[in-house]
Amino acid sequence: MKGRNTLLVLVATGLLLSLPVQAQRGGSPGPKFDDRLDRQSSAIQRGIDSGALTRREVKTLRREQSETRQFMRDVRRDGYPPHEARRMIERRLDRVDRQIRKLSNNRDVAPHYRGDRRGPPSHGQDNGRYDDRR
Repeated sequence: MKGRNTLLVLVATGLLLSLPVQAQRGGSPGPKFDDRLDRQSSAIQRGIDSGALTRREVKTLRREQSETRQFMRDVRRDGYPPHEARRMIERRLDRVDRQIRKLSNNRDVAPHYRGDRRGPPSHGQDNGRYDDRR
C-alpha cells in the first residue's frame, strides 16, 4: 500500500511538472505572430515615411492587418488544433507580407513625396513642381 501511494505521488508530480512544458509547446501561438504583425506595421510605417505607400494603400494594409488580428482571435476561439491554427495564421500573414511588398514596390508614390526620394518622375509624368527650364 505504501509503495503504491509513493508511486502515485511520483506520477502526479511528474505530470504537474510537465504541464508548463506542454503549455509552452502547443499553447497560444500568440507572441510569434504578434512580433510578425509588429514587423509588418514597421514596414508600413517605413513605406509612409519614404512615400512609397499612398494613403489608400496604407488604409488597405492597415485594414488587412486588423482583419488578420480578428482572424487570429476567431481561429483560437473556434478551437482549431494548434498545428492547424498555426498553419492558417501563417498563411494569412504571408499574404499580408506579399501585399505590403507589392504595394511598397509599385509605381504609385504619395503625392507629397513625389520626386523627393525616387528621383525624377518617369514617362513624362509631372511631379507637381514648377520648372522654369522648360
